[in-house]
Amino acid sequence: MSQCSYVPPCERDNQKNIDSVLRWEENFTNEVNTQFFTCYFNQQRRPDDVLWRRSHDTSVLLHCILWPMVSLLLGTLIVLLTVCARSLAVRAEALQKRKCSYEVCQDLSITTSDRHGNKAEGLLTMNSDPELSSPSRTLPLFAVPVRRRDREH
Repeated sequence: MSQCSYVPPCERDNQKNIDSVLRWEENFTNEVNTQFFTCYFNQQRRPDDVLWRRSHDTSVLLHCILWPMVSLLLGTLIVLLTVCARSLAVRAEALQKRKCSYEVCQDLSITTSDRHGNKAEGLLTMNSDPELSSPSRTLPLFAVPVRRRDREH
């Protein structure tokens, strides 16, 4: 039959170890010997070794699994957000290039009509909106500066 055992803290002084074991033995024989209490043991591994208290309970196990998983998920989320921001920036740059190339084509059509003898002023005066007739280009709402890939080495 298995009995609960006491494992004393390991001291450098041998006499302190002996005193600690004797104190627990005296306490066990006088007070605890007649009472029932719970012991923990593993029948498959070591059926003869019985513990009075568990050193690790479920909360320790939860913390050992929970915090690494939370940090892994947060790291993955940061990487995904970085990738999404990069792809959105590339799309915005492509849209900006497409918009700028469209404006350049319109400017070229105005100058070619001017060469043929048509008045370019008539085309500009037809457009009553001052933003559309201004030569400066407008940036999109979410303009993000991006390094161009053709300049990377």
